[in-house]
Amino acid sequence: MNSHLHKALKVFLLTLLTYAPILSASTDIQEKLRDVLEGMKKEHKLVGVGSVILQGGQVIAQYTSGEREVNSGVSLSKNDKWHLGSITKSMTATMIARLVEKGVLNWESTIGDIFAKDKAIDKQWQKVTLRQLLTHTSGAPTNFSADIQAEHPKKGKQRIQHRYNWVVEILNLPLNSNPGESFSYSNVGYTVAGVIAETVTGQSWEELIEQEVFKPLGTESAGFGPPGERNRVNVISQPRGHIELPEGKYSVGIGNEADNSPIMGPAGSVHMSLQDLSQYAFEHLQGIKGNGSLLNKETYQLIHTPALNSYSFGWVQSTFGDETHIWHNGSNTYWYSYVGLFPSRDLVITFSSNDGSFFSNQHLINELLITILGDMDV
Repeated sequence: MNSHLHKALKVFLLTLLTYAPILSASTDIQEKLRDVLEGMKKEHKLVGVGSVILQGGQVIAQYTSGEREVNSGVSLSKNDKWHLGSITKSMTATMIARLVEKGVLNWESTIGDIFAKDKAIDKQWQKVTLRQLLTHTSGAPTNFSADIQAEHPKKGKQRIQHRYNWVVEILNLPLNSNPGESFSYSNVGYTVAGVIAETVTGQSWEELIEQEVFKPLGTESAGFGPPGERNRVNVISQPRGHIELPEGKYSVGIGNEADNSPIMGPAGSVHMSLQDLSQYAFEHLQGIKGNGSLLNKETYQLIHTPALNSYSFGWVQSTFGDETHIWHNGSNTYWYSYVGLFPSRDLVITFSSNDGSFFSNQHLINELLITILGDMDV
């Protein structure tokens, strides 16, 4: 996803830095949201889209349009769950930040410290810190080999062991660059960070995310992998991701093939409702201002301070006109999701589509932002 993130960042910087927000009289944001989502769905023949806009902790607009599964006749619901892809990264970083505050981990903990018993670890890797893993400055490769996609271990001890094995294997290989010298987006890095948390606590990454992030925030809709009931595959109880082929768009279902291997969970496997995603993002918005509940003010400031290439701990730091714009996107190629924070407006905007083709049209996020922000007073 390295190239994906860079392309998205360039789009935002080129388009948004030159855009001056039009501050007009207050309008019906709900109508504007409906119109822009219906327009993009119709023009680009998307299976489904959804968005929630939250200000001051309150939902001021939300809208969904389309189907849970193409040609099923089953409409999307405002409470449906969406696959978030790499938006998961900030959740992994938040969980680890909680462990740091508790003294369980340290930002400067190294691979050499944590994996001391594994003597075959490459010397470069031994110097990599937890901070570098979470800011994409470790020099780690972007992804694991394609063989990892065949790995679907059961949740719990089996998955912990399989994650550990995959991570140790890659730690035996040289880094792409020296630690701390350059930015290189890495799903491997976040998976390694997740395994570090598992190793020092004895708990799975999934358990830790639930314990340290979801439960404290009351996030009841969250889960892992594609949303839906695997034991009831014929019941379309949640949206399903889609792939576009020359002959049309097809649902990828809810089986193993519908997402990346859970080994890579810390880098991008969470799903949840857009309402819950908005509340999670608002917690970060509050945290930046010193009013967060998960972390103290100093920790929030740290994890929202860019390291290299405008990237912090699971967030991209950029601007929209003269405003600070903190955001991230995610896609496993079957879904697309976006979350954006606008501190000066106390505002969160979230968006998801269960249509993988949206990734080639993600400039439409600009259209959404310009439409909504141009109609709101700062």
